[in-house]
Amino acid sequence: MYGPSQGARMSAFRRLWRALSSCPPYPATPMNSSDPSATLAGSPTPVPSPAPEPFASRFLKGLCRLGLITAFIVLLVLAAAFVAPWVPGWSVVAILLIVPVTLLWLAHRRRWMTSWTAIVIGSAVVIPVYVWLMSDDAVVRRPVSVEELCPPGPQAAESWELTLAFTPHDGKPASRIYTTPKLMVARFVPEQADEWKAWVEKNAEAIRMTWDSLPERAWWTELNRYAVIGDLAPGRHDAPVMRFQPVYLFTAFGCAQASSLAVQGKGDEAIDTLLPIVEVSRKLEPAARSLARLMIARNTQKRVILTARFVLDHAQVSAGRKARLAAALSQGAGGPAMARRLVLVDYALASNYWRRGFSGMTSDQPAWWHPPVNLASRVFFNPRATVNLFGDFAVDLAGLAERRDLAALAARQNAFVDRYAHPHFKNMAGGLILGMAIPAYSAVVESYWKTEDARLALIADLAK
Repeated sequence: MYGPSQGARMSAFRRLWRALSSCPPYPATPMNSSDPSATLAGSPTPVPSPAPEPFASRFLKGLCRLGLITAFIVLLVLAAAFVAPWVPGWSVVAILLIVPVTLLWLAHRRRWMTSWTAIVIGSAVVIPVYVWLMSDDAVVRRPVSVEELCPPGPQAAESWELTLAFTPHDGKPASRIYTTPKLMVARFVPEQADEWKAWVEKNAEAIRMTWDSLPERAWWTELNRYAVIGDLAPGRHDAPVMRFQPVYLFTAFGCAQASSLAVQGKGDEAIDTLLPIVEVSRKLEPAARSLARLMIARNTQKRVILTARFVLDHAQVSAGRKARLAAALSQGAGGPAMARRLVLVDYALASNYWRRGFSGMTSDQPAWWHPPVNLASRVFFNPRATVNLFGDFAVDLAGLAERRDLAALAARQNAFVDRYAHPHFKNMAGGLILGMAIPAYSAVVESYWKTEDARLALIADLAK
């Protein structure tokens, strides 16, 4: 009553018959027959199993697959870093995680990388991309010699070593330790001359005692013995430079002592206090190989110029002292040529070690380390292309600084920074290094010209 209908039973029989009729026929001879030819014509011939692949072939194929996967992941990382500034964060996660995992799963399921043909096709796709990423400019277009830009001068090694007295270098501690006096010098602002005068009058005795006991005075006197203070900083990013703190400390208390003497009516003694400060600061500039040392010298001169104005306003100064101060301010470098060198000095130093490759930025690695590191890093750092980008930019800015076109200089710098504010797919590390290593030249050049104007104006007033 509830069984299958007759039509359903007939359909089942038909399916069974088709299955049986599709099977090969039974052999005409017994299965244990020793005659291998005693089989019915048309029966299938057994297929022998393939021989196992040699271990060496399987090992080499595995290495090639691993290399292709690694190369593909590196390209994905570069692509993710390149698009990161413009896409949501989940898109970067998708590129770095979901895409490679999905492709690896598909490759495993579909056995895409099991044959040499697939490996050759993958290599043909990946290798040209890496050749393009590693390609570099043929030459450095704007070579600048540090020695020509910043001549070392006589007794360069001895005087340079003395500038590093407070700087640890070459794995050795500093030979001298600068002091931190209890008295903190107030910041002198020309518009607040009355407040500055009140402060130096109140602290006159403490200023004198601190100034007389400063150990940095002996160091400054030694520096002043040289006609030009040399700078032999090697071409690397961690080259030792003159420390700012002891110079600032000495200058601050020297200017405070000169101001105190001026308030007491001792104008000539005040100028005598300022003379060695300005003399050494002017001697630091001609051979300086770093923007840091140039700015130390310029900031020192700026403070001395402001203090000299204060002295002239509050005390009588003899003509002889005025002439000596004018002569000290006139020596050394300045003008448009100095403004140009302010911009080019960092390029001259950086191009010296950037062109040696990525490993050229460090000095504490063995010699065998440099070739493999430079070869591997070419994927994301093209040395000569990076130097040329910096060179074109620096030469443009140097011309604008020389002509004192501060508005155009600021616009050129902003455009350059905006261009390399985010990673580029090719030469990614080079662009990022440029974005981080280039200082705010517009502010540096503007400060330089303001100090230069103040220096020349003071020289002119001292000649009256």
